[in-house]
Amino acid sequence: MKIFGFNFILGHTVHSIDLKLSATKKLGGRFVVQTYHFDLQQVINNDFTMDKENCLDCPFSFNQNDGKSGGCYTHKGLMLYGLKSKLRSLNKRYKLGLLGKNYNDVLPLLNKYADKLSAKNMDISLVRFGSYGEAVTLPLDLLNGLSKLAKRKTGYTHQWNKPEFKEYAKLLMASTHNIFEAKIANDLGFRTFNVGTIENSIMCPSSPTIEKDKRVSCANCGLCAGNSISAKNIYIPKH
Repeated sequence: MKIFGFNFILGHTVHSIDLKLSATKKLGGRFVVQTYHFDLQQVINNDFTMDKENCLDCPFSFNQNDGKSGGCYTHKGLMLYGLKSKLRSLNKRYKLGLLGKNYNDVLPLLNKYADKLSAKNMDISLVRFGSYGEAVTLPLDLLNGLSKLAKRKTGYTHQWNKPEFKEYAKLLMASTHNIFEAKIANDLGFRTFNVGTIENSIMCPSSPTIEKDKRVSCANCGLCAGNSISAKNIYIPKH
């Protein structure tokens, strides 16, 4: 159930910031803020595969795999269905000229909703950066402001090896896929979320390899918060 949505264009990317009651157990089934990032061409053409500006050079993107899916989890099942539905909505809003450009309006509005929820003892439990697309396409000051809406936040980036995004290590985990990438990312100042087991790391508490009754939701965990917390790297077994 979405209770707030703010959509705007910034550069070549269309951003959606939603406050909603999460429908998934992984996010805790509580109020969360989630950010989504679409290539402007995706929105104009209503074509999910045109993801150059929002996914950048992520190895799982369509643009890095000759227009075919690279296997990203967002390209599958209910996640894909939901993102295509959002894309159609953004396409309609674009055609009607309803996509604004003033992202400075986002935080004041979200803070009002957060205060209303808090007054009813229903605080926002999690901010999820980059539910789709790269969160580094948002200005860091906006991410910093959004991160203050909840006690816990989570986010990941494949852009950890680019100097222009080094400051995002404060809030985002480096998405890595082997011990060599993880080592380089650590040397560049990022904590890592690695697909596959590596030493001196903690297994993701919501991993599907853990018994259901022992898993911890992201909303109750908060380990994937970049350098904003002091914690080890995280890994999740390949599945």
